[in-house]
Amino acid sequence: MLKVIQWATGIVGQSSIKAILGRDDMELVGCYVTNPEKHGKDAGVLAGEAPTGVLATTDKQAILALDADCVIYVPIFHDTDEVCAILASGKNVVTGCPYQFLPDGPEREKIDAACARGGTSLLGGGIAPGQLTILFPMAMSTLSTNVRHIHVKEGGKPAEYPSPLLVGERMKFGRPLDEAYDNPNLRGWVLPWYAQSLRLTCSAMGFAIDEEIRSRHEVWPATADLETPIGFIAKGTAAAQVFEVQATSGGTPVFTYTKYWPSGAPTDCEVAIQRGWEVEIEGEPTLTWTVRGFEAAFMGQMDPPVVRATANCLVNVVPEVCAAPAGFTTLARLPTPTARAAADLRARG
Repeated sequence: MLKVIQWATGIVGQSSIKAILGRDDMELVGCYVTNPEKHGKDAGVLAGEAPTGVLATTDKQAILALDADCVIYVPIFHDTDEVCAILASGKNVVTGCPYQFLPDGPEREKIDAACARGGTSLLGGGIAPGQLTILFPMAMSTLSTNVRHIHVKEGGKPAEYPSPLLVGERMKFGRPLDEAYDNPNLRGWVLPWYAQSLRLTCSAMGFAIDEEIRSRHEVWPATADLETPIGFIAKGTAAAQVFEVQATSGGTPVFTYTKYWPSGAPTDCEVAIQRGWEVEIEGEPTLTWTVRGFEAAFMGQMDPPVVRATANCLVNVVPEVCAAPAGFTTLARLPTPTARAAADLRARG
């Protein structure tokens, strides 16, 4: 039985707790929160589940002192020193934060040193960037040969995602157009994060890519007022965005990831696909894989399908990370993770 700690209980963290409790090979043993109002509350109750007996705490040192195999680390704002403290305490870390493919440098050296002290591993995963930018293209490419280009397209409505901090503050929906365009979070957060996963996948598939990862960003204003779960989006403010990152080889595109972010407000933005993803492998043959299940609107829901999927991507890879050699690891290095069968259909003994 793997002992797991949940670090942060926002909407992904709450879904992560549900996923941990749904595994018969894991036990939730700790829960770290930053909100004082959550301190002392049962972790299961915070996730909308039955009480677990595990009480959330704001005491970081108490969490680090716990005996556990792995920490699911999902704060909105990550901290490498914090991650290293967890690793050095003897706990593996699985996170949706930008640790998919770290190059040599001070940050990587710090993480490797912490892993060596704790005999632990760090994995950056998640859904996108993560499974949809790494494992899905790699798996799909096995049906083809002489691959020339990978194109992953994401469609969604972020303003229906019930996190004002993430969507409003960091992604700048509902803000003036110039503020949305001049968004340091895209340059300092989104671009490097996606660039990591593109580099990892291209490396695993043998592409020789250029040093620079290209990017494109477009913003459209709302043509009417709209009430959304993240708040009021006024006419004329940022209501739809397209963000694209692209790896090239000798100037030729080899991996393109395009995020289509309409908000639900009327705009002039043409949405290429529905909620979900399309993964295209241009090769012999050229193939397209459509990922659905996220189409239904989740206005106001705190546990929409895309959030559950994101959390499941993290929890389901815990056994592989715990079994990995100490050190920084990636989705390309590990055995393919799987979910568990439904409780009433599982093998016994």
